[in-house]
Amino acid sequence: MKRDAFISYSHQRDKQLARALEHGLKDLARPWSRRSAIRVFRDTTSLSANHDLWSSILAELRESRYLIYLASPEAAASRWVRKEIDFWVANRPMERLLIAVSAGSLVWDSDANDFDWSRTDALPPTLRGTFTAEPLWVDLAEVRIGEKYSLRQSEFRDAVATLAAPLHGRTKDDLDSEDVRQHRKITWIRRGALTVLSVLLAIVVVVSFVAVRQKNDALDRARTSASQAMAARSLELSDQDSRVAAQLALYSHAAQPTSESVRALAAAMEANQHVVRHLRGGSSAVAGYQGSAGGLSTEVAISRDGAMMAYYSLYESDPVVHLYDIGTGVERSLDTESLPMGSGWLAFSADARLLAIEVWPNQIEVWDVQRAVRLRTLQAGDPTELPNAADGLWAVAFSPSGRWLAATFHTSGTEDRQLAIWDAQTGAPLIEGASRAEQVAFDDRDRLLAWETGRLRRFAPDSRAWSVVGKPHHIKDEERLTVLSPDGRALISTDLDGGTELWDLIAGRRQGIDRHGGLLAALPADNPARVVGARGGIVDVYDPALRSQVPLGSFAWSATSIAASGDGRWVAVGTLDGAVTLFDADVSHANRAVQTVAPKPDEFTYHGRLALRRVGSTTEVWTGPDDDAGIRRLGSLPVEFDPRHDAIGTTHDGTRAVLLDEGEPQYTARLTMWDLRTGEQIGRDQTPLGYGVPLHADGGVQFLGDGVHIIVLGNDGPLLVDTRDWTVRKVGAEGIVTHTAALSDDGLTLAFMDSGTSTIEVWRWTDGKLQRVRALQVSSAVTLGDDVTISARGDKVALIDSDGRLFIVDVESGDLVEGLAGTAGDPATFSHDDRLLVQPVKTGAEVVLRFWDTGTAEPAGSWTLRRSGDVRMTMASGRNLVTLASDGSLTASTVDLGAWRDTLCGLVGMPKPSAPYDRYLSGLDIGDPCHR
Repeated sequence: MKRDAFISYSHQRDKQLARALEHGLKDLARPWSRRSAIRVFRDTTSLSANHDLWSSILAELRESRYLIYLASPEAAASRWVRKEIDFWVANRPMERLLIAVSAGSLVWDSDANDFDWSRTDALPPTLRGTFTAEPLWVDLAEVRIGEKYSLRQSEFRDAVATLAAPLHGRTKDDLDSEDVRQHRKITWIRRGALTVLSVLLAIVVVVSFVAVRQKNDALDRARTSASQAMAARSLELSDQDSRVAAQLALYSHAAQPTSESVRALAAAMEANQHVVRHLRGGSSAVAGYQGSAGGLSTEVAISRDGAMMAYYSLYESDPVVHLYDIGTGVERSLDTESLPMGSGWLAFSADARLLAIEVWPNQIEVWDVQRAVRLRTLQAGDPTELPNAADGLWAVAFSPSGRWLAATFHTSGTEDRQLAIWDAQTGAPLIEGASRAEQVAFDDRDRLLAWETGRLRRFAPDSRAWSVVGKPHHIKDEERLTVLSPDGRALISTDLDGGTELWDLIAGRRQGIDRHGGLLAALPADNPARVVGARGGIVDVYDPALRSQVPLGSFAWSATSIAASGDGRWVAVGTLDGAVTLFDADVSHANRAVQTVAPKPDEFTYHGRLALRRVGSTTEVWTGPDDDAGIRRLGSLPVEFDPRHDAIGTTHDGTRAVLLDEGEPQYTARLTMWDLRTGEQIGRDQTPLGYGVPLHADGGVQFLGDGVHIIVLGNDGPLLVDTRDWTVRKVGAEGIVTHTAALSDDGLTLAFMDSGTSTIEVWRWTDGKLQRVRALQVSSAVTLGDDVTISARGDKVALIDSDGRLFIVDVESGDLVEGLAGTAGDPATFSHDDRLLVQPVKTGAEVVLRFWDTGTAEPAGSWTLRRSGDVRMTMASGRNLVTLASDGSLTASTVDLGAWRDTLCGLVGMPKPSAPYDRYLSGLDIGDPCHR
C-alpha cells in the first residue's frame, strides 16, 4: 500500500513531536465523517514484529511519496536516520524531502546554493551538495518547547499545513480554508449534538423531577393517611389505655405532623397527665390466659415515705422483682432464689429500707433495699407439709419502725388461719398460732392491728397482750373485707354486687359508699382524706365519701394490684396483662395549680399583661406571669387609676410606665411618664392629646422594643409616640378604625385590625422606623367584639371575630387560613412554639382549653382545667399558658408540641407498638420518635 509520507526522526529526542506531527497531518482538513486521506509512516506505530528491522524500514521508504525529516543534531548523528536519508538521496527526488526543524541550526547559503555547513548542525553530512534549490522546511522548535501540539495552536497548525500541502497536492491556503470549513462543520455538528443532548437531558431531568415529586407526593399522602389513622386510633384509646395512646400519638406525629396528630398528642398528654412512668407495657399473651386461669399475676408496692416502688410480673420471661427509686428514676432488680408467689405479697417497711417478698411455698424473703441483699427467709408454717400452701399468704405487713413483720396464712392439718409475728432484724418468731385474722396492719406505735370477723383487735409486742379497738362492725355474709388501712383505722368492704363501702373502725360508722361496681382500693396511711381506687382499668383518687376527685389514668385490662404512699401522692397500679404504671396524684403534666399572692382577678388588665390594684389614692402596678408563672410587683404610682377611662403601659424591664388618663375637655387625654421604682414622674406632661382612650387598659398604651416609643390605641387608629418629646405620628392611613391591637413580646411587631376595611395590618419596628409588612383583607364584619392576638416573636397573628370566625396570618409568607373558633369574646393566646392557638372556654361546670392548628386553623383538641371552676383570662408564660379563674387561682398548662413530645417520650418509653406499626406504618420507614 502506497504511503504519502515517511517521518524520519530521533527517537531519543523527538518521539512526542513525531507522534503529534503524524496526527496533525492526518487530521488537517479531514471531513468528520471520513477516515484520513493521508497515510503516514512512523516506525514505532507502523512496523510489525520483524527480526530484519532495516528490511522493513526500507520497504516502507520505497512505498512512501515524501520523506519528512525532523531535523535536530541528535537526528543528524543517528545511524538509522542517516541510512534512511542516504536511501532517499540515492533513489528518490530531493524535492520530495521535507524538513521540519525541531532543534539546532539550519542556514541556507544562497551564493553557494547549499546549506552553510559551518553553521548548520541539524542535517547529516549526506545532504551536502544534494539540493539544487532551497528545500521546503518549517521551524517547530518553539512548538516543541511549548508543547503546543494542537491544530488549534497557530504555530503548529501553520507548520502542519505547510508540510501537508504537497502531500494533498493543494495549496497551503486552500488546505487551510478547507480545514477551517471542516472545523466549523464539526463545531456546528458538535453544538447541535450538545443541544439535542441538552434537550434530552432536560427532558430526563424534568421527567425524573416529576417522578420524584410524584413519588414524594405519594409518600406524603401515605404518611398523612398513616398519621391520621394512628391519630384516630390514639384518640380512641386515650381513655382506655393511656400508654398505647401516647405511643400511637408520638408515631402519628413522627409520620406526618397533622392537625389530627396534634389532637392525638393533646389527648395523650391529658390522658397521661398524672403518669410518672409506664414501667411496663401490657403483654399480648394475656389473651391465652383468659377464662379459667384469668391471667398471670402482677403486683406492686410503694413505701410509706414515697421513696421506693417495687413490682413484678409473671409475664416476664425471667420474673424478678424490680425496685424503682421514685426520686431519681433509677431502676434495679432483685434476684430472688424462688419465683414470687402468684399474686404474692410485696411489702415495704415505712422508711423503704426493707422489702418483704412472698415466695413459694409460704416463705417470705426479707431484703435490704439499698444494698439489694437478701437478709433472711422466714417460714410461714412447716414448708415440708403444706397441702394448703397454694392458698398463699392472706396478708403481710411491716411495722412502721421496720422491726416487726406479720403475716396470716394457712398451714397443714387445720382449716384455721395462722398468724405469725417475726422480728424482721433477726428472723426470730414473736408469736405464731391459730387466728381468725383476715387482714393485719401496724399502728404508729408498732402495735399489730388484726381484723377479725366483725372486730379489730390490737396486739402489743412488748406486753404480748390483745385488746379490742373501736366499735364492732359486722360485715354481712355477702360482703368481704378487701382493704385495711395501714393504721387500722378504716377498712373497705365489697359485696357480691360490686358495691363498695368505706368504714371508720374507730367511730364505727360508714364514711362512703359506691355502687358503680367493684373498687380495688388502697388507703394511704397518713392521709385519711384520700382513697385511691381502680374500677376495671380506670384509676381515680376518691374522697372519703368515695366520690371521684382526680382521674389518674386508664389501662386496657383491669387492675389487679394497687398501692399508695402514706400521703396518697404516689400511686402504683399493676394490671391483668402485666402493665405497671406509677402515678403522681398531686402533679399534672397538662396543668397544675400555681400559688400566688397576686392581685384579684378583676384587677388584671384585659390580656393579663398587667394588674392594677387601687390602694387609697395610689395604684400598685403588677406584672403578669413570667416564665415560671410567678407574678411580681413593679411599683406604685401616686394616681388613682380608672380602668374605664385610663390606660397604662410599662417597659419590658418593668422600670418605667406611661399613663394615659382622660383629660378635659372630653375625648382628650394626657400622657405622663413615671419611674415605677420611685413613684416619681419623669419629664413633662403631654396634654391634651385629642384622642379617644379605649377601655382595654393594656391595649391602649404599649411600649415598643426600644423602650422609648409607645403605641397609643384609640378610636382613630394607632399612634406612634416618642416619650422623649411626645412627638406624635399616625400609624397607617387616615380614617383607620380599630378597637384592638397586639404587640409581640419583644415589642418589635404590631398587629391591629382596620375595622373600616376588614384588614389585618402588621407593622415591624426596624432601624428606628415602624414599617408595614403585611395588609390582608379578611371576610369578616368586624365589630367591637373582635380580638387580635400576636405570637411571642411576631411570626403569626390571629383574629377571632364577633361571630366566632378564626383567621390566622403567617407574617413571613402572607398565607391566611380560616377556620371556626365558635366562641367570641374569650382572649386567645399562641403557644410558645406558635404551632397552636389556645382559647379558654367555659362549658357547663368545667373550663377547657381549646386548641387550633395555626397552620390550618383546624381544631386540634382540648384539655379540661380541673382545678379551675371558671376562667378570667389566659396569659402566655414561656412554654406555659397561665389561666386565671375568678376565685384568684392560677392554673399553668404546658402548651408546646416539643414539650409534649419530650414529656410523653419520658413517660412511655419504647419499644414501638408492633401491631399498630405494622398496620399503619409498614414500608414508611418511620424511626423512633423519641430518638431523632
